[in-house]
Amino acid sequence: MTAAFTGLDPAADAERKRRAKLAAGLALRGFELRELAGGGWLIVRWNLSRPANTLDDAEDFARSVGAPL
Repeated sequence: MTAAFTGLDPAADAERKRRAKLAAGLALRGFELRELAGGGWLIVRWNLSRPANTLDDAEDFARSVGAPL
């Protein structure tokens, strides 16, 4: 059986899933993950925010607050 064609290359599809999983895990802890137009990420909760240069940095923060990855 072959995988369904999504129109994306496998690397792009994996990256999209990684972002979605990270955003969902942070949401369970009350945070929102936002992608910045100039690159990088912003993790937001209430009126506070924390920048993350890469998704790896955002994942490190998620682990520090106990978000499931």
